[in-house]
Order: sequence, then structure tokens, then C-alpha cells
Amino acid sequence: MLSVSDLHKSYREGDQIVSVLKGLSFEIKSPCRVGIVGTSGAGKSTLLHILGGLDTPTAGKVRVDHTDLFSISEKKRSRLRGGSFGFVFQFYHLLPELTALENTMLPALIGGRTAGEAREMATEGLKKVGLASRSAHRPNELSGGEQQRVAIARACVMRPKFLLADEPTGNLDETTGGEVFQVLDQVAKESGGILLMVTHNLALVKQMDEVFELKDGTLHKI
Repeated sequence: MLSVSDLHKSYREGDQIVSVLKGLSFEIKSPCRVGIVGTSGAGKSTLLHILGGLDTPTAGKVRVDHTDLFSISEKKRSRLRGGSFGFVFQFYHLLPELTALENTMLPALIGGRTAGEAREMATEGLKKVGLASRSAHRPNELSGGEQQRVAIARACVMRPKFLLADEPTGNLDETTGGEVFQVLDQVAKESGGILLMVTHNLALVKQMDEVFELKDGTLHKI
């Protein structure tokens, strides 16, 4: 379960305080696929980063199951983030000098798995996204859709409860984007967790279980 209570986020720009999130409250229980839409600059990415513990709110609470994400130490939050959250972004953020397999192994290695365990987990992850035969290729040898599928395999290698995707198809053509979403959706279904996706793609929005619009700093269910 992901629970948000009276969430606020503000930034200082010069002499002014800009409020991006203004008292958001909602609850999502797994399994569920949730879409978040809104105009550019509405704060969708900011919200996603806070929910995953990558950014801190100005006020409010985010509970992961029964743990308040921002009342625990950074060390504990990092451990929780590494074990419970998977992140997929519009830009793939693959390390260019590493192969698809090595990129996918990274979260497992950071999480304390042995090299052998990480390799086995990553190999299974690449199989799930249909890239077992491309495991030895580096990012510059892969298409955009293949790179995004590697990013999905990497995000899911630790079998996270929460999969957070920020415009995961935004850098792809319509056909490739649809294929990537199907992979993302299938992986989320297999984990039985929560897929929370920010997107401008209305075709993908229609496939969500719930959809929210972020407008004027607040969420509206649509």
C-alpha cells in the first residue's frame, strides 16, 4: 500500500516561493495500475520522485505499507527504496560502458547480492523483457525500445512492490512505445504490486485501473 497525506512541495525561485504540490492526499493498494497526467511543469515528476524517496516534501507524509518514508534515516530510506521501488525514466540512464546484463545487475549488486546471484537475477530479468539474446550488447548497440526494456529489467531485478515510471514511452515512436508499455504492464502484473506511471500518452492512460490529473498542485481523479 502507498499512502499519501497532506503532501506539499515548494521551491524558492529568487525572492519567491513556488508551490508545486498543495496538500495531496490519496491511497493506492496493490495490485493496481495508476496513471498520472497533467501539463508540462505541473509537478508530475516531482510527485513521482517524492513517492519513491528520491526527493523530500516540504510537508506531509508518504507511507509505504506502514512505514513513514520521511521519518526514518536516509540509510533506512535508501535500503527501503532499493528493495521496494523500481524506477523507469523517459531517458534510459544506462551506463554506456556496461553491457545490458551488467546494467541490469547493478541494483542487485548494490543490494548486497553476490556477483553470481546478481547475474542470475539479471539474466532472468532480461528474459522477461525479451532480450536474453542481447545481454552482451552495450547501449549504443541497442535500439531505443531495447534500451528501455533493459531499463525495465534493471528496475524490476529486485522484484519491487512499487514500479514508478516517468514518461517511459515519451522518447519512443508509437509502436515501440506500445510494446514497451506491454512489457512494463506484464512485469507489474507478475509482481502483483503497484505500477504508477506519469504519461502524456492517452492510449496508455485508457489501460490504467485509475487515472489522476495533477492540476494547480492538487490531484483530481478522472
